[in-house]
Amino acid sequence: MRKAVILLITAVLFFTVLSKCCDASPNDIRLKDLIILRYRVSAAGMTPLQRAVETRKRMVTVINGAPLRSQRITLSTRNGMPVIVANGVMLATVTPADARANAATQIDVARTWHRNFQMRLPGYQAWSRYNR
Repeated sequence: MRKAVILLITAVLFFTVLSKCCDASPNDIRLKDLIILRYRVSAAGMTPLQRAVETRKRMVTVINGAPLRSQRITLSTRNGMPVIVANGVMLATVTPADARANAATQIDVARTWHRNFQMRLPGYQAWSRYNR
């Protein structure tokens, strides 16, 4: 049953991305009409779409987990690359290719993604729990 609920939430998140905006991409990570991030390049052997799907799965884990406050969404480093972590779950890694694709430094991209996750993920978790 839990797997079915997780799959359903993942599907809802995925199709929300596709339906919200005329320039929506399946590579977008979006919550409440805000693009948190858009994967533009492959990394770690995954296409941008595969990276987006993996991030959505991890977001479902966070959303269904312990209560989340923005302070629990952190920016740290793993293997020399910036990562965004929420309640101990790594959500996204910013690669040098992500930085080039966004015409910015890795840390600038990471700070933007981190801020976007902090602004939206805790509120979305609370909203989804209230509306179950």
